[in-house]
Amino acid sequence: MPTPPNIQKFLSKIEQIESSGGQDTDHPVITAPNLQQGTSAIGRYGLMPNTVKELVNRRRLRGTASPDMMDLSQASPEVIKAKLEASPELEDQFANDLANHVIRRQGGDEDKAAYSWLQGHNLQPDDITPDQLN
Repeated sequence: MPTPPNIQKFLSKIEQIESSGGQDTDHPVITAPNLQQGTSAIGRYGLMPNTVKELVNRRRLRGTASPDMMDLSQASPEVIKAKLEASPELEDQFANDLANHVIRRQGGDEDKAAYSWLQGHNLQPDDITPDQLN
């Protein structure tokens, strides 16, 4: 069984990849025709608005969503961005939730988890080939 991940260490790596350690948070608008089209990543961890909504709904189902979070489940991408930029603690909570999700989904393989963070957090482990990790 793999060693339990250090979530903070994993998130530090993600933060470096997504925003150069929080230095570059002006993420480009997604133009590709997909679910994220017309939106952009948010903050230090590059969280997508639809991902935030999914994380809120997961917390709601577990009964752990705060009222602040619940407000985001139906919010526009602009409102989600403003809320996370105004509340780094909330951004950290969502990043922690997503880190735990991708690491668990990828069976503890942090390389696959990082790839999944960047390419689609609901990817199955078999969807990620060794070539994609190089």
